[in-house]
Amino acid sequence: MSPTVYAHVSLLQPHGQSKNDLPIRMYGVLAVDVEDPKTLLKPTIKMAAELKPEQEFTVEVSEENGEDMAYTIAVVDEGLLGLTNFKTPDPHGALYAREALGVKTWDLYDYVLGAYGGELERILAVGGDGEINVPTERKNANRFKPVVLHAGPFLLTSGKKKHTFKMPNYIGSVRVMVVAANADAAYGNTEKIVPVKKPLMALATLPRVLGPGETLKLPVSIFALENKVKTVDVSLAETTGMVNISGGATKSLSFAKPGEDMVYFDLKVGEKTGIAKFKITAKGGGETATQDIEIDVRNPNPYITKVSDGMMQGGGSWSQAYKAFGTPGTNTGILEVSAIPPLKLGERLKYLLQYPHGCIEQITSGGLPAALRGQADQAH
Repeated sequence: MSPTVYAHVSLLQPHGQSKNDLPIRMYGVLAVDVEDPKTLLKPTIKMAAELKPEQEFTVEVSEENGEDMAYTIAVVDEGLLGLTNFKTPDPHGALYAREALGVKTWDLYDYVLGAYGGELERILAVGGDGEINVPTERKNANRFKPVVLHAGPFLLTSGKKKHTFKMPNYIGSVRVMVVAANADAAYGNTEKIVPVKKPLMALATLPRVLGPGETLKLPVSIFALENKVKTVDVSLAETTGMVNISGGATKSLSFAKPGEDMVYFDLKVGEKTGIAKFKITAKGGGETATQDIEIDVRNPNPYITKVSDGMMQGGGSWSQAYKAFGTPGTNTGILEVSAIPPLKLGERLKYLLQYPHGCIEQITSGGLPAALRGQADQAH
């Protein structure tokens, strides 16, 4: 009778009694969950109680009763999971969920007894609503870069297995999840929440993109989590030469007790576009923390085209002084010679290809201009 049994109860009162005003008849249904222990796996996780960023760690997986099972492992930022109140997948709960009552019931007393004048027509279908429970609390989102590690599936035939992962540059807590199944239609899951920290951590914040000529401040949060970290030197380096650091590339902080503090670096973006790369290094109390950031430097202005034209007779000559304009590295020049007035077809097709808005219709409609542009280039 797994996974559900329903008990039906009908209660009838004598017709014509006047001792109470309760209903003459009542009907109830009660669901009873039936669980087969053979369908339930109990995977277990054994690992360190605390992890450190940028270091390897081992997850040991076994089955409590020594059953064979296939399983997957996921290590995910707990703050990321809290954004949607994500629950560890439970295949047993889903595949052996309460089944809806498939019996149709109806009431004929309204037609045969005159003591009740209402109408009652029901189809009772109880169950299947366990997934719509709205959580009363949500965990705060973690503002650090999320961690998502996944491995498997693996097959465990006996004993236990060990798996090694490397934690990224991250501080917070992660949830280690194991989801298991076997050939006998048995399923199970388990989870473990583990903090990730070290005595010294650094977290820098930048906008989504930068633009040529912009000035900004780069804030860096320093976390000193142990008493031995008293003085911290924070340095910033930009390895591509696209952004200049003014006001000093090294700052110092002092901590009387474990806590968090911030330093700021003044930045001036150059005139080139591309990818800028920053490296933040914090040292103190014999500990070192680093963070690498890549960010696009793009020109938000529209494309500008300047045209200089002329005409020359047979055997003649024509000259034009040319000076590049615009952001260095983004400008190009084209010389076009034609016996008839130019149509500027290539320029117009290029405009269609570089159209700045990115809805799906405009993206897909760029296919035809791309093909025509290729034919025009071959004609040149």
